[in-house]
Amino acid sequence: MTRLSKADIDRLKLFNEKAKRLFESRFVGYIREGKRFKFKIRGEIGGNVETSKTLPDQDAFYAFVLTLRFFIQDERCSFRNLAGTYSKPFIPMEIRKEYDKARKELNDYLDSPANINFCGEPLSRRNILYTFVYGNFAHANRKKKEVFDKWMENQIANGILWVEFASILFFTLQIIQYVA
Repeated sequence: MTRLSKADIDRLKLFNEKAKRLFESRFVGYIREGKRFKFKIRGEIGGNVETSKTLPDQDAFYAFVLTLRFFIQDERCSFRNLAGTYSKPFIPMEIRKEYDKARKELNDYLDSPANINFCGEPLSRRNILYTFVYGNFAHANRKKKEVFDKWMENQIANGILWVEFASILFFTLQIIQYVA
């Protein structure tokens, strides 16, 4: 039986190291305290509208997203690159299938509609994730930044999308935890 290469071992270790960092983050601490992601709208038709959202603070989001990028970008320990390690013939078929199933579940979830339309445009969870990550938190992709800024101008869309983004991060964290 062939053994894992040093690169494969390093990839798996890095995945678990970055997963541990996410589990210890303030974003996860917020969830562990039993707090929920919330968005409230108050007002009357044709009258003033008040909104409020209850979420982790911005620094908690920034720290979480900075580490999350290791899993979604072309990094050694990304889900896509880790698939190469799990596809090696000496990895037991059951473990390979479990990894493939978890990765597929994440991709299916991200590619599914978020039940949010913005200006008549249905949004996938991946679209929301990437727009927040690459238009606000990391990098400043001009097109994604323009979309993000447009979303944030609308008081109601702002709250709904922030809660959806936090929920997407939480779901992704659950898949990372399963794989780790």
